Amino acid sequence: MKAYLVPFLVLACATQASAGNLVGNGDFEAGNTGFTSDYVHSPASGYDPGVYAVGASPKAWQGSFAAIGDHSSGAGNMLLVNGASDTTKNVWVSGEIAVSAGQDYFFEAFVASLYPSSPPMLTFLYSLDGGTAQELATLSNTLALGAWEGMSTSFNTGSATSVQLFLRNAQPAYSGNDFAVDDVYLGTTSIVNPGPVGGVPEPATWAMMLFGMGAVGGAMRRRKMKMPVSLA
Repeated sequence: MKAYLVPFLVLACATQASAGNLVGNGDFEAGNTGFTSDYVHSPASGYDPGVYAVGASPKAWQGSFAAIGDHSSGAGNMLLVNGASDTTKNVWVSGEIAVSAGQDYFFEAFVASLYPSSPPMLTFLYSLDGGTAQELATLSNTLALGAWEGMSTSFNTGSATSVQLFLRNAQPAYSGNDFAVDDVYLGTTSIVNPGPVGGVPEPATWAMMLFGMGAVGGAMRRRKMKMPVSLA
């Protein structure tokens, strides 16, 4: 029985994992590309509110910021943000992303506060098929200075086949309000709270699982039929 079950389970997990992250450059390793922002791109300095940059060193961008590595590897890029008082501005906006209709998706990101006061409060929004942006949740950064915190939201696509994602900062404070974002993610399994199984399988995964269970059952029946009969 084990000889049949192990390949099936590996195949099911590999199929689910292959979906990966649907957000292009969600880890910011490609630099300032694959997204837009209402904030001003300021790669040389992060001293003014309402500016951002993509880089590997918050402290090099603004001398009073925490010295931390990125979430992905500890040595790569992240989105560096000096928060604006205008909470209607989009910090990060994805392009249009193709999705499956009737599917549950996780929209997640990792966030770290870079200054001791006024930690960020990220609002997650999404727009289906070019419609009005809808708010999912506003989540506050609660961990210690410089610690990466995973933030997770989810939604169902209904009949839509495309989505656009938005991150806004609901923290209006002028002092502090400085943070980093990394590994912005969209997928059918959670990377913040993966769990032992995690996520909602795609229809193709369900089909593969049903096929696998049928193959296992058939193999077990054939194995029973071939067992020799011993006479007393």
